[in-house]
Amino acid sequence: MGVTIDYSQYEDFFNRLRIVATRSFQSDFKKMLEGAATEFLSMVQDAILAHGNVDTRLMLNSYKKGGPENVWVEGGMSYEVGSNVYYCKYVNYGHHTRGGGSWVEGSHFWEEAVRAMEHEFPKYVHAKFAEWLSNLI
Repeated sequence: MGVTIDYSQYEDFFNRLRIVATRSFQSDFKKMLEGAATEFLSMVQDAILAHGNVDTRLMLNSYKKGGPENVWVEGGMSYEVGSNVYYCKYVNYGHHTRGGGSWVEGSHFWEEAVRAMEHEFPKYVHAKFAEWLSNLI
C-alpha cells in the first residue's frame, strides 16, 4: 500500500524560484533592508521631535542618511545606523545640569524608535515576501 505524489507540474515553479532567489530576491531584499534602515532613522527623528528635545538640529540631522555625524554602515545584508553626535546619549538617557545641580530626565527617544521598528519590521518583511512570491506565480 503506498501513495505516489507527482509534483512535476511544479518543477518549472521550483526552477523559477531557485533562479529568482539567487538573483533578484537578494537584491530586492537588500533594497528593502536599506529602506527599513532609512525608515528607522525617520522614526528616531519623529521620537526626538515628539519629546520636544532641545536641539540645534545637529542631533536631528545626524539621524538622516548622509547627514552630518550620521552613522551608516552597510555590511552585506546588515545595516548599522545611528549618530556620532556626542550629546545624543545624554538627551536619551538623562544627565546632570552643568555644575551638577539637578537631573534632567532622558527622553528615551532611541528606545521608542527601536520599539516602533520592532513592531513595523515584520510587516515590511511580510510585504516584501508576498510581493516576491506574487511575481513568481
